[in-house]
Amino acid sequence: ARFARIALYSVVDRVGVAPVYRASFLIKIALSALAIFVAVFLPGDSYLGSVALPAMLVLGSVVVAAPLGMFALTVSELVDEQRYEEARSSAAVVGDGRLVAGRYQSTHALFAKPCNSLGPIIVSLVLPGTSIGTGRSVSQISNSTFDRGGEELRETAQAQMCFTLISVLPLVAGCVQFYIWRSYTLSKDRVERIQHALCKQARRAEGEEWDEPPNTQQLHNP
Repeated sequence: ARFARIALYSVVDRVGVAPVYRASFLIKIALSALAIFVAVFLPGDSYLGSVALPAMLVLGSVVVAAPLGMFALTVSELVDEQRYEEARSSAAVVGDGRLVAGRYQSTHALFAKPCNSLGPIIVSLVLPGTSIGTGRSVSQISNSTFDRGGEELRETAQAQMCFTLISVLPLVAGCVQFYIWRSYTLSKDRVERIQHALCKQARRAEGEEWDEPPNTQQLHNP
């Protein structure tokens, strides 16, 4: 994930932050859908079936973790946009962005922290119904209650529930994330224009002459 994150910074330089996040959501959705397809339509002893789930878990963890290092870039773009819009509406001098950043950080924590806990909560509610996480082994339950056929049915139910949790949950989460990020319209060109305008206004407020730069420098540096 860290190597992928280093490589993504060069991509962000060219396309911006939002396309990278959207691509990560689409990859997560595709991996989950592929795992479900393999599990449903291919025999369990096939080679592709035996490597599909581990590959999905490894690639999925990289895809989820790699863009997380760009959270600060995302917040900085949102802060610049809000400061720019406030300055335009009030014709005021660009103010300190730390308060704006604090509001974004607090709002993110208000929603993101509970959402991060949804996965463990759902797992803790669902798995005990299949005797997983109850401290009782399948053999103990079988010897005391069920015959061999009941044990096999329980093992099948446990396997199906575990697979559902690690494939369907990322699929649903990826769809929700992709839908939410549709409203993020800060393209690379718009970010550059906003930052250019903020610098220009700040220079004017300080009484300095503003000269147009000959070339626009890269605004996303690792």
